[in-house]
Amino acid sequence: MSLRFPSALGLLLGLLAVAPAHAADPAYVPSLDQLMHDTMKSDPAPNRVDMVWWIPTDFWRATFATNPDVSAAQAQKMVDALDPYAMFAVVQGQMGPMGAVEFKEGAEVRAGLSLKTAFGTTLVPLAEDKLGGDAALFAQLMKPMLARMLGPMGEHLEFYFFDNKDAKGSLVVDPRAEGAFTVQVGTQPFAWQLPLESLFAPVDCAKCGRELKGTWSYCPYDGTKVKK
Repeated sequence: MSLRFPSALGLLLGLLAVAPAHAADPAYVPSLDQLMHDTMKSDPAPNRVDMVWWIPTDFWRATFATNPDVSAAQAQKMVDALDPYAMFAVVQGQMGPMGAVEFKEGAEVRAGLSLKTAFGTTLVPLAEDKLGGDAALFAQLMKPMLARMLGPMGEHLEFYFFDNKDAKGSLVVDPRAEGAFTVQVGTQPFAWQLPLESLFAPVDCAKCGRELKGTWSYCPYDGTKVKK
């Protein structure tokens, strides 16, 4: 898969708007490049053009944190509309011997798509008529924008939503909590380990002063416990 795709998509999404991020440090806005690196996965096979992008609502918060044209209330409305779901953008394609790519249609991708949680529960994508109106409209608006920017790949990139709230209202897939999950796309699994490092501000070791990842509990250089 061309490396131009993540860059182009990031540019597109930078035109939209949302509220400030609230990772471990409420004032910390994560790097979009790092966040996209943490959430986008592709099939390593040279003849495959398969990509799965998990889009947690933190991505929208980070994307629009510096956009002055959208009020906090408008931004929060968008986040609230997407918050009940685990949202993924997925495309599957097979590259031919001359470089042409044959993409699968959305219905075929959906039929082979599932999400397995760390607790062993397997979820399937929600039918479009089960989505809230704002979430469904958001996906509809994004598709033509991606098609114009990315050509055939954008035309075949589809958004899929999974129910991300359990019976108690807690997140099934929580980007800030310890855990893991796997998205199965046909025969290919795409796995994520949680929490996402990009959502947490780096910290300095109290002893050696080296910069540490915000998800670390101990300094790997001298064993000092990290103060949270």
